[in-house]
Amino acid sequence: MLTPDAFLGDGSAASVRHGLAHHLHRAAVLLLGGLGGCLVAGRGAAAEGELPLVEWELVLGGAENDLSNDVRQTPDGGYIVAARRMEEGDFDLELLRLGADGSVLWARALGGPREDVLRAVEPASDGGFIAAGRLAEEFLLLKTGASGEPEWQRTYGPGTAYSVVELPEGAFVGAGFTESHVLLVRTDASGAPEWERRLGGDGSETGFSLARALDGGFVVAGLTTSLGPTDSHNAYLLRTDPEGHMEWHAWFGGEGPDWSEGVVVTPEGDFVATGSSAEEMHLFKTDGSGMLLWERRLGSFESNALWRTADGGYVLGGLRRSPVYGDNEPRVARTDGEGLLLWSMPVLRPGETGWASSVQVTSDGGYIFAGSTRPRSTPYFDILVVKLGPERPPRRTFLRGDANGDGKVDVSDPVYILAWLFLGGPAPACEDAADADDGGQVNITDAIHALGFLFLGGQPPPPPHPAPGLDPTWDGLGC
Repeated sequence: MLTPDAFLGDGSAASVRHGLAHHLHRAAVLLLGGLGGCLVAGRGAAAEGELPLVEWELVLGGAENDLSNDVRQTPDGGYIVAARRMEEGDFDLELLRLGADGSVLWARALGGPREDVLRAVEPASDGGFIAAGRLAEEFLLLKTGASGEPEWQRTYGPGTAYSVVELPEGAFVGAGFTESHVLLVRTDASGAPEWERRLGGDGSETGFSLARALDGGFVVAGLTTSLGPTDSHNAYLLRTDPEGHMEWHAWFGGEGPDWSEGVVVTPEGDFVATGSSAEEMHLFKTDGSGMLLWERRLGSFESNALWRTADGGYVLGGLRRSPVYGDNEPRVARTDGEGLLLWSMPVLRPGETGWASSVQVTSDGGYIFAGSTRPRSTPYFDILVVKLGPERPPRRTFLRGDANGDGKVDVSDPVYILAWLFLGGPAPACEDAADADDGGQVNITDAIHALGFLFLGGQPPPPPHPAPGLDPTWDGLGC
């Protein structure tokens, strides 16, 4: 087992990559299509240049397989990761606590030397964490304190817990499967069971994702063989009342194997779920009674995770089969509120393969996702956590050096910059245009650069100049 100290250095066990050069390299690769990054035209489609940039990435690995299954932002802006580490052939449970910059604050090994796994983790209201998974082949819920120290762990019979939520009163509800049925377990704050429900039909059901409905009941997304075509499993939603009693269940999808791994509740009380259908991303919306409102199949992208964005759209994490290498690439996609694709991008290091297991919108409007990655030349996977920045505003054409926006570069532009900086004059309508030396900020050097060009034979402003155009070196300045 690697110690927390091993994660804090610069050795092969961990790497956190930062810096503008890295961001620009990743953006260039994505925008040029080298890894299939794309903007897809559609209603509300993102404008050119809106793909988010990688702010940091964290890779942790030992000599064997190490996987991350879930990530959530913590109230202080950091992150908690549910991981599965392998040592001497046995998988072990692990929680990783990250700072806002991706640095590892601590790592806690939990469980024992068996085929154990943590599938989900959530910050708890008391500052600790609640996690769900499997321990010694049994359905597991595990509560820790703020520093990852175990407070209690309990198992509830054979099976695996895939999702867990905390209720306002401090109780917990976990969802997963046991003996061919969806298993819902409600516990008190100490993990003591209050009720257990085995739900489903005559075949086999699994619950992968759990969300709380507006009336205090629950909706579970997963797969079923009880409903739909009998020769395969099908995407599945199951609705319960607040006591866990099933109100309805329904299947979705087509003739091929389908499943759902993420579900969210909209402010109107509808349900949106995602998963895969015949190796395509499957996104669908129902009303509160399970009536299908719309469904989308969005290309060769298998979706493992779903989160609702502030504008009512959705971000999805999963994988896509690489058209070049035939293996998987971790991928993040964004849709509008009607499920129409806005953009899709891989988050992949050159020469590596992997997948995304979890995604969340972060407090700054960006995205965090967790998954696994490995070089194509090695058999073992590493933990992968990537922070993406917010989507960038649509790019406009402008003329660099034209600070006052009159369509030309002359002496009035450096005067305009100096008046804004030192005399309380109006701000430039396009800061990118006022950034005459393309230094990434507007300051006195821009006025000096413009004056040198106009009167001393100095270098002209960098592109776009002498004709208007798009900024070839995006730097976050508005326009």
